[in-house]
Amino acid sequence: MLTKGKITLFMTLCILSLVSIGFASWTISEESKEEVLGSMQTDNVINSAEFVQLNTELGETANPGIKCFDYKEYGYVSEDGTYVTDTGYIYTYFVLDLEKCYNLFNSEYDSIDIILDLHYASDVTTDLNIFKKPTDSSSTGYHDISATCSSDTTGVNIELEEVDTGDAQQYSVKLKFKQILASQPSNNKVYFTVKYSLFATTGDYFYSNIFQKMYMDMITVVSFEMNVYLAGSNYGA
Repeated sequence: MLTKGKITLFMTLCILSLVSIGFASWTISEESKEEVLGSMQTDNVINSAEFVQLNTELGETANPGIKCFDYKEYGYVSEDGTYVTDTGYIYTYFVLDLEKCYNLFNSEYDSIDIILDLHYASDVTTDLNIFKKPTDSSSTGYHDISATCSSDTTGVNIELEEVDTGDAQQYSVKLKFKQILASQPSNNKVYFTVKYSLFATTGDYFYSNIFQKMYMDMITVVSFEMNVYLAGSNYGA
C-alpha cells in the first residue's frame, strides 16, 4: 500500500491529512503562543500574510508550493520511489516580499526573524507523536523530526534554529535573515525552502508507531496547524 501525505497550508493554518498533499489559500490567525514567541521581539510581530507567501511555481502540480513524502506500511518511500527508507521529507517553498519588509522595518531593524510553528490542530486527538524528540534510541527503534532551510536567492543567507517550546505536540523553528535590511535590497523578493525531515526506524517499529496511527487509526482527516510569525530584529554587523 502506497500512501501520500497531505498538507494544506493556510497563512497561519496548516492542515495535514493523509489522503493527498496540497497547500491551499492563506488566512490569518491572530492567536499567538507565548512559548513560541519567547524567542522573538513580540512588540513588532506583524500580519505575515502580507509579507510571506507560498512559491506556487514549485511543488507538486496538484498542490503548488509543497512536495511531501509517500509512505508504506513499513517505512517512507524514497524520493525516487524505488525503495522503502527511514526518512520522509516535506519541502515547503516560500517567497518573502523583501521590499515590503525593508519599507516597514529598515528605520529600526537590520534583520528579519520568521518563526514556523507546526502543531496539531485544536480539534485533533491522536496518539501519533511525530514531533517528540527522542530521549534515547530503544532496541526496537525511534522517530525524530528536524528541519533545514536554504535560500534560493543569490547573496541571501538564512540561519535556522529549533525553538524549544517544551511541548512535544509541536515543532517550531526560527529563520534568521541577518542584516538583510542593513541596506537597500538588490532583490525585491527572496525565495527560500524549508525542508522537514521525518525519521522513523523502518520495519515493525514504523508499522506500529507511525503507519497504524498515521493511516489506519486516522481514516478521518489528520490535522495540524502552522502559525507563521514575522518580526523585525537587530543582530548588528
